[in-house]
Amino acid sequence: MKIVILDGFTENPGDLSWDGLRDCGDLTVYDRTPADLTAQRMQGAEAVFTNKTIISAEIMEKCPALKFIGVLATGVNIVDIKAASDRGIVVSNVPAYGTASVAQFTMALLLELCHHVGAHSQAVKNGEWGSCPDFCFWKYPLTELAGKTMGIIGFGNVGRTVARMALAFGMKVLAYIQLGLIRRAGHRMIGGFIYAWGFLHEIEERSIFQNILHAGHIFVARPQVLFKGVKGHHIPFFLFLIHFFSPAFLGSNSSL
Repeated sequence: MKIVILDGFTENPGDLSWDGLRDCGDLTVYDRTPADLTAQRMQGAEAVFTNKTIISAEIMEKCPALKFIGVLATGVNIVDIKAASDRGIVVSNVPAYGTASVAQFTMALLLELCHHVGAHSQAVKNGEWGSCPDFCFWKYPLTELAGKTMGIIGFGNVGRTVARMALAFGMKVLAYIQLGLIRRAGHRMIGGFIYAWGFLHEIEERSIFQNILHAGHIFVARPQVLFKGVKGHHIPFFLFLIHFFSPAFLGSNSSL
């Protein structure tokens, strides 16, 4: 069996081994593949692995031997899924490979917002603390996470992992899960997490963008979720939005 990896450098810059795949057949690994060479490099391959190299219906048409496409990432938008299904080509992905690292990075961004570590470090190096007349020195107000509520839209692997980290910081967790046609709201306990269900438009209508220094509630959304009032306020890298709810959002009857 001929196996081709179209863009292996991102996954393995040299510190890992492809021997497991090499044991399965005749393996060819390309560090990167430009679009105009994709079909050519896939010729005769029954199994192809890709990270970000696009495999369209047109490319599949030119590769009749193709039986399997492995996406070395979570999202499969780089593959024409319908075209693959029509041709009987199996498409797989790796849904949970980055769960811990993405959740960790989410908390890193949150902590940076709370403490501005980089800015304070540079200020100290510039001598600003040494020249400050007071022992206590800060350029931005510092925010403590303990006791605040983090709202999470999407409670999958990443959402639950972020929730566990938030709980470790002494935060409360409010997770929003879209449940089809269920239109009533309420609170339940699942796996130690408190969550409420509802529709995204309801969350948008009730949400207010606030400064972190005055907000008691912190909101983390999946990349696909963009609110009209907070476009332009997203954080680079997976576009995790940090949004802040007014205390009134939870309502007087909230268990939080």
